[in-house]
Amino acid sequence: MKALLATALVAAVWLPAAAQPAVYALDPQHSFVTFEVLHFGTSTLRGRFGPVAGFVEMDRTARTGSVSLQIDTASVNTGLSVFDARLRQADLLATEAYSVAYFVASKFAFDGEALSRVNGEFTWRGVSQGLALRALRFGCHTH
Repeated sequence: MKALLATALVAAVWLPAAAQPAVYALDPQHSFVTFEVLHFGTSTLRGRFGPVAGFVEMDRTARTGSVSLQIDTASVNTGLSVFDARLRQADLLATEAYSVAYFVASKFAFDGEALSRVNGEFTWRGVSQGLALRALRFGCHTH
């Protein structure tokens, strides 16, 4: 059985969890971290990392959950190979020294039955800081 969790960043495959929190393993065909950067106030640069590895666990009844993501920093893709190579260099993403970034969270917020926000910690280049993710879309279904 498969179920998809559509948040701002991830899609997942359902794993058995009867009468317990649902556990979603990230589906590598649909799991990417996307980003946007405003370039000198004139244009928006968009890109993505992935696929990402990890899981989401959620208990809708208890309104709790957790997320654990591993992001391969060398997988950055803006659609511009020259720019991607520049981003991987030591003064920016430093992909040789810091090949993986992490996001872990255990604070979920719901709007009715839908997930609305995930608060956690992002670790990159050995530095961790708080990060709140807002769910743009949320839905689970069997297919």
